[in-house]
Amino acid sequence: EAFMKKRREAGKHYQHGVRLQCGYGVKQNDEKAAKKFTKAANQGHVLAQFSLAWCYDHGCGVEKDEEEAAAWYREAAIRGHAPAQYNLGVCYQHGYGVARSLENAVFWYTKAAIKGCAPAQFNLGCFHEIGRGIEQNHDNAFQNFDGVGVIYHEGVEQSDEKAVEWYSKAAKQGHAPAQVNLGMCYYHGFGVEQDYVKAAEWYTKAANQGDADAQHNLGLCYEHGEGVDRNLRKALRWQTKAAIQGCEPAQFNLGARYEFGVGVLKNDEKAVMWYTKASNQGNSLAQSRVELIQSRVGLIPHGRSTECSQLSSHRRLSMQGGPVSEISRRTSTRSTRLSRSRKRLVKITTSATLNSLTR
Repeated sequence: EAFMKKRREAGKHYQHGVRLQCGYGVKQNDEKAAKKFTKAANQGHVLAQFSLAWCYDHGCGVEKDEEEAAAWYREAAIRGHAPAQYNLGVCYQHGYGVARSLENAVFWYTKAAIKGCAPAQFNLGCFHEIGRGIEQNHDNAFQNFDGVGVIYHEGVEQSDEKAVEWYSKAAKQGHAPAQVNLGMCYYHGFGVEQDYVKAAEWYTKAANQGDADAQHNLGLCYEHGEGVDRNLRKALRWQTKAAIQGCEPAQFNLGARYEFGVGVLKNDEKAVMWYTKASNQGNSLAQSRVELIQSRVGLIPHGRSTECSQLSSHRRLSMQGGPVSEISRRTSTRSTRLSRSRKRLVKITTSATLNSLTR
């Protein structure tokens, strides 16, 4: 009876904290919410422990403290809370509040993935891709690439087949990054038999969710008639959607289209505009095209290149830092990248389950 009373009391503190944090029926107050979560968390309430970790992770109602955040994620993770297990994996992967450990990251990602956590499944897929064409190097396990870490083979065996298995699980739940990478696997035949039709199908699912890399890849499928009927109009539409969202290869491709009149009327002004956007993201070839067009339009003697610019190749998505799909991007090879974003954590609602949230 005493145990049940304590449990009910913890539940009340948690529910009150939810209302305070979200402003449901009371004035919104993050500080008071954090105090309520603390009371409930100290009484063993797993959702309160996760919520308190989130508060420390974001400095919401308390001073930001990554060590406290990781400690409370651990408390909830030990009790089987999948989002906490996932976030604790992120902490270990990046060294947020704990010593960086890929082995521990894989351990907690696996716990969460088995429970159906799509981002954890996606990250495990990324881990299993590590190693192709990369010599194992623990001394340089976190070299910098595009401002994010590149993980080398450690913690899990390299296996395209297992990568496909985890990508598939996440993709079937509607996880756009996993859908893109699964599409890439089918496109190149990594871990599965090469199948352009299935590649295009998965790209389409992610593209319809607004994923820029999927839109870029789908545009290339329509450009070359791979897995779909060749359709330059649809290719242009998807490439434009991706370029508007800042996808650098798509921006370069649009520049090439307008420069050479591929599926559109030639337009040097638009070509320069898109090349410039790509150049601003570090594409040196785009900058050279801008200079060539400007010299040509300005009637400065300059030998025009007779070689049409190559359209950029398919892109895949990188390992991500949380349940919501916001990740870094780079040209597709085979190495796995980490996310520029920090953890995207589950926030609190007063739904029946009280454990399903978005940032």
